Amino acid sequence: MNRCGMLLLATALGWVAFDGEDARAATEAGASNPDPVVNQFSTGDQALPAIASAADGRYVVVWQSDDQDGSLSGIYARRYTAAGTAAGDEFRVNNETRSRQSRPSVAMAPDGRFAIAWDSESPQGLAIKLRTFSAAGAARGPEVRVDEGTFTVQPQADIAMDAAGGITVVWQERRPLLGLLDQRVVAIRRFDSDAVAVDAVQTVHTDLSNPLLFPRVASNAAGQTVVTWLRSDGAGTIQARVYDSNGSALGRVFDASESTDLLVDRPSVSVASDGSFYLAWDSFMADFTAAAVRVRAFSADSQPLGAEYATDARLQRYAGLAIDEADRVALVAHGDGIFLQCLGLNGPLGAARGLDDAAAPYTQLLPRLAPGPIFASAWIAVWQGYSDNQDGRDVLIKRASCSS
Repeated sequence: MNRCGMLLLATALGWVAFDGEDARAATEAGASNPDPVVNQFSTGDQALPAIASAADGRYVVVWQSDDQDGSLSGIYARRYTAAGTAAGDEFRVNNETRSRQSRPSVAMAPDGRFAIAWDSESPQGLAIKLRTFSAAGAARGPEVRVDEGTFTVQPQADIAMDAAGGITVVWQERRPLLGLLDQRVVAIRRFDSDAVAVDAVQTVHTDLSNPLLFPRVASNAAGQTVVTWLRSDGAGTIQARVYDSNGSALGRVFDASESTDLLVDRPSVSVASDGSFYLAWDSFMADFTAAAVRVRAFSADSQPLGAEYATDARLQRYAGLAIDEADRVALVAHGDGIFLQCLGLNGPLGAARGLDDAAAPYTQLLPRLAPGPIFASAWIAVWQGYSDNQDGRDVLIKRASCSS
């Protein structure tokens, strides 16, 4: 049985065992330190952060910075060592500085190479841009356009990367049909580690009547990839589709959410080493009161490994999943603060823990999560919030282990 199979068996029984070094590290109080600030530029808002990590625990944080690149907003990043030390200053990602560069996402290969995708506004409309970097943080070339410029691009792309440096980008488009109707499309395109397109834009799913929103993508080291999105059909449906390492779809689109008494929103996805995967999504009561984030696990061939379940009630919005090199699973989300919780097949593993300053509720928002060093059983969370700098929001970061 591989490591993921052992994890699935353990989590089904409600426990997870680590080796001695991991067990010692799991007791660390990583959330007790003050929130460090990632960004160095502090004028205006630094917002919408994302994070990705390598197999050895090094990581990169990317965010949207207002008024820094000479126009409305630009994309900036900063690299960190596995020990949590900044590996240099923040740097600008985008070449194009006209108008607004926004909503970044980032993915990192196990060896530390990384790629960043973002929305780029211009007088001609919205485009999806991509730029790749070496493990040392050197740009491997200029930014490139991901979409083909043929159809209307909708905001917010997402990105994934495998061990070979293969990149997958997903986004949403509107395509005219017979001049009267618009098709709502989740689009996908693959690139190599130098941002050279491997294929043309492909269609993951299309819908004639319902918007397809918030597409997210994740790959494991072998390149097994899962795409998920919200089908906005009244109460909403979380849908997904699985792809192999060659970019071929493995089966049809399927519905992942099953609850009929909740409204659903904004999914997240992470893929384990054997291709099994977890989906998480926001949920609401019928009166739009936020409910707990919902989670469901699936096998590599898209079969449910259990029913969907609720996380701690304090995890309410902007769910962000991550799976580490040992196939442990964790989730971060915001409610009246930023909360982290480890997950199993059939429910949470232990209580959630707060990561932010509880004295400033509802001001810390939009978290994202990446695994820290495997030997430390740690997770790295980033979010936007207010620090001692009162000029605007900052990008905040914290390393923490799960409660148990």
